[in-house]
Amino acid sequence: MVHIHDAATGAHLATLPVPVPWGSTCAFSPDGRVLAVGGCDNAVRLFNAETYDSLGELRHHAWPRALAFEPQSRRLARSSRLATDIGLWDITTGMPDQGFLSPAGEALSLAFSARGNWLAAACSDGAIRLWDVNSRRLCGDARTRCAASVAFVGADSVFASGGAGGVALWVAGRDGVKLQQEDSASGEVSCVAGTAMGDHIVAGSSSGTVVRLAVGDGAGTDVA
Repeated sequence: MVHIHDAATGAHLATLPVPVPWGSTCAFSPDGRVLAVGGCDNAVRLFNAETYDSLGELRHHAWPRALAFEPQSRRLARSSRLATDIGLWDITTGMPDQGFLSPAGEALSLAFSARGNWLAAACSDGAIRLWDVNSRRLCGDARTRCAASVAFVGADSVFASGGAGGVALWVAGRDGVKLQQEDSASGEVSCVAGTAMGDHIVAGSSSGTVVRLAVGDGAGTDVA
């Protein structure tokens, strides 16, 4: 089952009618209107994020691993377990669009940049990969111990990744990805998120704490 909670109060708001034992991944559209839930039956189910009514489902041949909406909220990127390709689906028509090809490793986490120019992925083979969304061209492929989660941080070209090696900050470009900053003091990290202002990275660590890192100085602060 999938449960919805109020982020401010923690109050339980709804339980979504997902007819599978459990959901594997979830994503809200940037406009706040749609919630996508990947299930262990290979389907991605779409719900109205306000009423929780079903909006349909997207079927594929494999179990969804990671989901990410593009900034315009019209298309949804999806990676699958034991597969290297990343699909792109139009949620209004339910039809697949041309996706992204990865040379190796399933994508554990996906993130679009703020303007939708880039798609970044943290992959199971220990790589951070970057695609040009318009051309679908793979522009960057960098090895790192921070390859479990990925998130863009404010600016369209800056993104963070997290993993066993802590947190890394990268700059995206058509000639590849460049490591800008690294912080191993936060320990193993399972997930990362960037603030809209681009001044901080928030990381969930394996120790059960949430660490806030200031972009630029590498200083970390436990916030929970």
